[in-house]
Amino acid sequence: MRPGIVFCLALLSLVAFVQIGDSAQAESEPGELILRETFEDPTLPAWQGVRNDKAHVTRVIGPNGNPGISMTVDAGVTRIFTRRLPIDKVAGKPVLIDIWRKADNVVTGREHYYNAKAMLSWKARGAKKPEYSGTEFSDFFGTFDWQRHRYVVNMPEDLEWAAVSIGMQACSGKASWADLKIRVDPRFVDQASLEHFLADQQRRAFESLTADSLTVKRLPGGTVQLMMDDLHVPKQYWNADARQVLLAGASASSGPRPRAAEDFASKLAIAFDARADQLQKDLSRRSGQALNDRVLEIACLRERTSQIISGADVPSRVTLTADPSTTFPVAPLVFGNNVNTQNFNEIFDSQKGSFRQPFLDLFRPMGITFLRYPGGCNADIFNWKDTVGPVEHRKEILNYHDGTGRGVARFGVDEFLQFCQQESITPIITTAFCKDHPQRIDPKEHPKGVRHPYVFSYLKTAPQRVQLAADWVEYCNGSVNTTFGRLRAQNGHPKPYGVKYWEVGNESYGPDPTGSCTADEYAKAFPKYVRAMKERDPSITVVMNGYSQPEWNATVLAKAGRYADAFQFHIYHSPRLQLDKNTMEARPDQFSPATRSADRIPALLNDVERIMQEHLGHTLPTIISEFGMGNTKDREFMTSVTSPVLVADMWRTLIESPLVVGANKWCLYTGYWFSQILGPTTADPDAAFYGRPEHAMHCIYAWCRGKTRLAVNNEQSDGVKAVVFQRPDSYGVVLISRESASWQSLQLGLPGIANEQAECLMMTAGHPLLGNEQDPNLVQPYRFDFRYDADEPILVPANSVIGLVIPR
Repeated sequence: MRPGIVFCLALLSLVAFVQIGDSAQAESEPGELILRETFEDPTLPAWQGVRNDKAHVTRVIGPNGNPGISMTVDAGVTRIFTRRLPIDKVAGKPVLIDIWRKADNVVTGREHYYNAKAMLSWKARGAKKPEYSGTEFSDFFGTFDWQRHRYVVNMPEDLEWAAVSIGMQACSGKASWADLKIRVDPRFVDQASLEHFLADQQRRAFESLTADSLTVKRLPGGTVQLMMDDLHVPKQYWNADARQVLLAGASASSGPRPRAAEDFASKLAIAFDARADQLQKDLSRRSGQALNDRVLEIACLRERTSQIISGADVPSRVTLTADPSTTFPVAPLVFGNNVNTQNFNEIFDSQKGSFRQPFLDLFRPMGITFLRYPGGCNADIFNWKDTVGPVEHRKEILNYHDGTGRGVARFGVDEFLQFCQQESITPIITTAFCKDHPQRIDPKEHPKGVRHPYVFSYLKTAPQRVQLAADWVEYCNGSVNTTFGRLRAQNGHPKPYGVKYWEVGNESYGPDPTGSCTADEYAKAFPKYVRAMKERDPSITVVMNGYSQPEWNATVLAKAGRYADAFQFHIYHSPRLQLDKNTMEARPDQFSPATRSADRIPALLNDVERIMQEHLGHTLPTIISEFGMGNTKDREFMTSVTSPVLVADMWRTLIESPLVVGANKWCLYTGYWFSQILGPTTADPDAAFYGRPEHAMHCIYAWCRGKTRLAVNNEQSDGVKAVVFQRPDSYGVVLISRESASWQSLQLGLPGIANEQAECLMMTAGHPLLGNEQDPNLVQPYRFDFRYDADEPILVPANSVIGLVIPR
């Protein structure tokens, strides 16, 4: 439940205050017990809220034989039970919620916060809206057995009311709860102190690992785990004994070497086995977490190889068929990316006018066709005039976080556009936006002024935005007879660049520190930009700034859509770690919901198309100028193989959409957890270049793509999806395994195929949390030839993106 969505909370004043538990319960743990619900009666007579007859509630046996309740709902159904907490006992205090919960195929609804819940809510006196514990604490989904869950909320002193709620909001599946306690515990003054306590408990449990206390557990999908009795030992606690046990156990299970056959499965086993040998040779050069990650991947590779040889347990058998009678053009600009100009200062040589070769060696195989400049939120504080001319005369780029300098832009406007010409890339430029002349805006009324104090001083001297955008168009596209075309010629490029695509502002609906405004304000300002920019070059495509929420889109399209040549918005999916990360490490199957969130994109695009038709009578070419895995606040998760699997599937949905003419993955180089290429920076000039797993995924799409694609019955498969590109003499097939812990057998139907040699390029790892952050060489693409047989299923590993080039 997000702020602003209140399920009958106004009625909660009718609910009686909760009685304090008996003394025996209160004395069992420190602090004061505020509420205990034992769920003896599944009707929960003391609770109120939304009661829906379509939600089936029953009594179940919970952990340790205690009673619990389960709730089963179909898609879109909501049932929430809520109970008030006594204000005098929780006001101004850190309140601990302690509950057991279980999920059986709980599927998130249309919004990311439509899930099963165990939630605290409250309202301070004078506050306009209630507040809620964050979804990362309150929500759960997927499938897992009983888990104890705890979190802390610091209640305000001026508390008007507080409540606890359990239930299911607009999702589907079966959720269960047991043994709920609400306490004020002196050990936990905030969430951080609770997390420290739990981490310390776990550390002490695993601080003295010995070989004779450890065993190796093998999972059906090829993942291996280290166990101490019945407890999974997270890799962060592994010592030399632990690593030795895991490697010895993996070697013992590996059996005979893979047979030298030509079929896909045999070649895959050979590739996995060779990779394990290669990784094991370099073990002595690794230490710490990099060593543990490598040991885990070696053990998983040995187990995967063994399972292929012995006959993998395949719970999912899928048939996908490409229809030769239904072909679609592939939008050439859909394979795009983003740059933030300041990130290139350390690797771009302005005197030579080129990047370092290691960067180009990683960049070129990605096949980028559409490149956005100068970046995301920094675009609205970016003055292009400070980035042209001799480098020694340029001004510093400003940091959109705090207004400080980020150094002179070595990769300025001319360098960017010349690079695009050299690499045959179409540029798209995002102009700085402000709803009015910056100096006429009252900073105190600016939506981001409080959070970003520099906005107050910046707006007093910031240049007029409409004029700045028009001058930029003229600099890029004007003849040498114009003022800024002449300046471009003086800077060494008399021929106009002919930049076609121009975005007006970045994320103006809120995230942008300087350009944020309301939809009405954006709609009022947008036509001024269009008129001024097209006066300098009528042929340009001016792109309106949209949003992934319908309210903004309806307003800007209704009031100013007729001035737009195209429309853009951003799509980020931020799947949350369903359980604490060490528990998730023990349950690789729990990552599968994260890779399925792209299923929500078609409905979003349909909604945008509907709004366009409603207000314009036609659609606008649409560019998704940023997309990818959003900020999950966990670096290991965001840089793991889970991210490219999710992004590959997001890309599939954009390729399949007739509305989308371009798409730009965020972000190309360093500075972010969702970058594809890492390397030297101003802060770390000696860092090595390497690609994250997402880089390999880009290369797979580039390697496979063609100008047209065949329709594929992807709706018939949940676990694996396919894109089939049609090329002059072959098919390029991208397979996306959305299963995080199991093999899949895919029968792929392609027309006009002969049984002959094909090629494979694959990105995968043995566990969904593995990536290249600690060990840059850990996850590398596999490439091998194999004998394609149309009658032989393809064995698809978990956590994989597979490219196949199959002759026809």
